Amino acid sequence: MIGLFGGNGYVGQEFTKQLVNRELPFHEFHLNAFNYLDKDILLKIFSEFQLSFVINCAGYVGKPNVDACEDNKDATFEGNVTFPNYLAEMCVLFNIPLGQISSGCLFQDYKLDSDLGWTEEDEVSSEGSYYTYTKKLCEANIPQIQKDSYLWRLRFPFNEVDGPRNYLTKIQTYKKLLDAENSLSHLGDFVSACLDLYENRAPYGKYNIVNSGSTSARAVAAKIKEILNLDKDFDFFENDEEFYTFGAKAPRSNCVLDNSKLIKVGGVNIRSVDEAIEDSLNKWIVQNETSNA
Repeated sequence: MIGLFGGNGYVGQEFTKQLVNRELPFHEFHLNAFNYLDKDILLKIFSEFQLSFVINCAGYVGKPNVDACEDNKDATFEGNVTFPNYLAEMCVLFNIPLGQISSGCLFQDYKLDSDLGWTEEDEVSSEGSYYTYTKKLCEANIPQIQKDSYLWRLRFPFNEVDGPRNYLTKIQTYKKLLDAENSLSHLGDFVSACLDLYENRAPYGKYNIVNSGSTSARAVAAKIKEILNLDKDFDFFENDEEFYTFGAKAPRSNCVLDNSKLIKVGGVNIRSVDEAIEDSLNKWIVQNETSNA
C-alpha cells in the first residue's frame, strides 16, 4: 500500500485521482489531521499501516505566493525541511522507499553552455528566496537519510482547472507580469511521470519533471488571448529592477530545466510545453461552456 501524505493539496489531489485510476492501493494522510512534527505519531502511523512506498506532497509554499514564506520562516522550515526529514527517517526504519515532491526553483537564469537547461547533476544556485533555501536543504538531506528515494522536481504547475495555484490562472489574474523564459510542469503530466518512474522501478534520484521545451510569460499570455478569446491587454514590467521594486518581496527563480534524464528512462512520456498549454486552454473553454450551459 502507498502512503500519500498531503493528498488534499493542489498536487496531492492529482496524485489521489491518478492512483485511483491506476487502481493502486493507497491511504491518504492529511497533515491537518495530526501533529506531523510529533515523531511518536509518525511512528504509530508507520507501525499500523503496511506501506510499500511513501509519497510526500505536503509542503509550505506560502499564500498567495512565496513572499509569505519570508514572513513565516518557522512554518516554511517545518513544512519543507523538518517534516520531510522525519518521513525519510521513518522510511529508513521501516525499509520503505520515498517519493518527495521537490521544486524546480533551485536555479537562476540560463545555463549558458546548454540549450536544454539545468540538469539534475548541476549544483543549485546559492541565491534565491527563503522558500528556495528550504527546498535546497530538503534535496540535500533526503538522499543522505534515505538513499532509496526520488526527488521529483515540479516547475510552475498548470492544467485546465482554474485555481490560485494554476500558472495559467496566475497569468490571467496578475495585474502586471514579469516576462522571463521558464520550464513548466503540466500537473497531470507531472504526476503521471512520477508514478511511471515508481511503477517502472526507475533508478532512485533527482528528476526534472517538466514538459519539453520552455516558454515565456508573454508567449503564454498570447496563447491565452487567442485560445480563450480573452479581451485583456497584458501589462509587463520593463525589467527585473521594476519588478522587485513594485511587484515582489522575495527573489524569484526563472530558469529552464533539462528533462533528458526523465525521457531516457523507459516507459515515461512527456508532452512539449506548448502542446500541454494549448490542450489545457482548449479544455478550459469546454469547461466554461459546460458550466454556463
